[in-house]
Amino acid sequence: MKTKKPEKTKAKKQRKKVAEATDPGPLLGQVAAVRIFSQRFDEALAFYRDTLRFPLLFNVEGVAVFTTGNCDLVLESLDLGDVEHRSLTGRFVGVSFRVPDALEAYETLQQRGVRFDDAPELQDWGGTTAHFFDPDGNILTLVSGPET
Repeated sequence: MKTKKPEKTKAKKQRKKVAEATDPGPLLGQVAAVRIFSQRFDEALAFYRDTLRFPLLFNVEGVAVFTTGNCDLVLESLDLGDVEHRSLTGRFVGVSFRVPDALEAYETLQQRGVRFDDAPELQDWGGTTAHFFDPDGNILTLVSGPET
């Protein structure tokens, strides 16, 4: 003889199935690339390739793509005379590069001629950061820690 499941249990299972069907999880995957704009493309290309030593995947018609290990860095040339594009360079771009030791990376990059706004600083959240500039004045960040 079969026994009926209580209605509450049935309804709960049905709601769970509906929730699973309507929430497939994250829509977006890993970050594929970060774009950085340049009005001094040849200098910036040399900076990212030779100074920061990112491997160059390709360089075609004002677009250079470097691999960083976890996503690509895309350097895009902008027309110097285009007033609309001027605001895309010479600013904080919000790109942080993780390094094992921010002070060590800071010292190495300074020896290679990279300009920083200040020495690395310990942050309230436990990590250490330092801001540096590319040839266009774009502000990039070194980050290490926090130690776990």
